[in-house]
Amino acid sequence: MAVIIAIAAAHALSATDMWPSGRLGATLAFGVVVAAVAGLVLAAARWAALPEPVCFDLVQRLAHALIPAAVAWMLASFGTVILFDGQLLVSTASDPFALGWDLFGTAGRKVDCFLRRPEPVWYAQCAVLLAGHGLSLVMVHDQVLAEQLPADRRRVRYATFGLLALLTALGVMILAG
Repeated sequence: MAVIIAIAAAHALSATDMWPSGRLGATLAFGVVVAAVAGLVLAAARWAALPEPVCFDLVQRLAHALIPAAVAWMLASFGTVILFDGQLLVSTASDPFALGWDLFGTAGRKVDCFLRRPEPVWYAQCAVLLAGHGLSLVMVHDQVLAEQLPADRRRVRYATFGLLALLTALGVMILAG
């Protein structure tokens, strides 16, 4: 889950001026992003005041509840790529080897950039992030109530809420940049 969110965050950050150029710099930056997101997940589990073996056990038991947040990050980050570059599949299917074929009559088809302004895309990306993180919160809440956790249930919920709130704010800031 942390790696999926880190990949989406790295992809979004790579389009900004903050991302280093060059293969080595980009690789190191990606490693930093993955470590930071994984650190946030572990810090949230630690904040729930759990001993170490229970902390990792809790992360494993609640990991599935964070899948909607990870999917939301992927959709918000790669949704525009799929929406616009995905249109190239139609023309590529007609001429898969770039030999001048037109098997389906769609080889000359171009990408339709039907959105003229970036604001609707940003609002849609933010809505996807908020919906995914909200669903994750509901799933964490249900999982915490269903299990007999060794720690105070409220602390686990607050730690997860803090983690998701931080990731949501990070996602909106990255998308705004």
